Amino acid sequence: MSTEQADELRIEADPKLASVFEVNVLRSPGKEEYTRLCFFSKRGFKYREPFADRVQAHRVMSSALSDPVRYESVISIDSSCASTLPDALARPPETAPVLIPSDEPVQLRVFVDRSVVEVFVNERQCVAVRIYPGHRDSRGVSLMSRGRESEW
Repeated sequence: MSTEQADELRIEADPKLASVFEVNVLRSPGKEEYTRLCFFSKRGFKYREPFADRVQAHRVMSSALSDPVRYESVISIDSSCASTLPDALARPPETAPVLIPSDEPVQLRVFVDRSVVEVFVNERQCVAVRIYPGHRDSRGVSLMSRGRESEW
């Protein structure tokens, strides 16, 4: 990644059964600094449909009386390790829900410069943060899947 201009990454992934896959951007060689982009596949809100044959299911929404019909995924940018500068204060991750059908791959479009990271997911959702890396060599990118393998 360049330090002089904005860079764009396009990543297409199939999370398969992985609980999360992550992309670290503006990563220093020793990983003293990095900004963590996480995609949590089907780990957000569960939309449920009440059982049709149970009258009480329509009065009280309960997991015992309903079936999950779709799950939201979650995109997150964690900038808590983005800087070693003493004046760059850590903040909570920026997160947003995104609904992606099971038959659709996850497409991340990531824009990075020295002070902003923006992530667009399947042209449906965007999250962004300001970051302040202190190392001049914080330009690396790494990919990781947790729990199970993802397909990149």
